[in-house]
Amino acid sequence: MTDQTTTKELTPPELLYARFSNGDVDGMLALLTTDVEWVNEPKGEHVEGKVALRAHWERQWNAAKIELAPVDIAPTDSGVLVVVQERVSTHSGKVLFEGRVGHAYTIRDGLIARCDIVDAP
Repeated sequence: MTDQTTTKELTPPELLYARFSNGDVDGMLALLTTDVEWVNEPKGEHVEGKVALRAHWERQWNAAKIELAPVDIAPTDSGVLVVVQERVSTHSGKVLFEGRVGHAYTIRDGLIARCDIVDAP
């Protein structure tokens, strides 16, 4: 997969962050399997399927402003581990969280099948 601004091959997670930054929900969902499992922080459970995930993201974005910037990307046996600088704030600007987290992606048939939050290495 390539991004429109570059000819470098991007992994599905790299494309996901670029589309997230541009507010392209449909573009994000196109990178996922239909049966995707996505971590629901802070509950520690997973949202399953694209329809449920869209609703989950919309709830998150309505509740807070989320900024994600990939810092490091490394392959794993089942996909990719992305270390992300994350900042979560209220819409009025109060910072709720700022720090590095790990996003562990399972890739299946070139699409993201699962996302888990792990400690950043």
